[in-house]
Amino acid sequence: MNHTPCPTCGHKPEPISLSRRQKQIYAFVVEYIATSGQSPMWKEIAYGLEFKTKDQAWNCAQPLFARGILGKNENASRSIIVLVQPGEIFPTNKGE
Repeated sequence: MNHTPCPTCGHKPEPISLSRRQKQIYAFVVEYIATSGQSPMWKEIAYGLEFKTKDQAWNCAQPLFARGILGKNENASRSIIVLVQPGEIFPTNKGE
């Protein structure tokens, strides 16, 4: 997803907006992959972002998967992949 204007009509797509917690999960996944070379497990995300359970982290992240921001490699135990690059993500003002 590129935020440059369309060369034909000049339309510029809107940046992706995320809730505060979704942005935290996204940033955690991006940083974890950058530093370790593999995706985090849900329990690592939950611990790193102080969720009470890994299910809470998973539930909060579902919109990221539904919107195509994060994806899954079904054939890997550490299966989270980043589909939208960091420069294309912008937080909403809700809850910040």
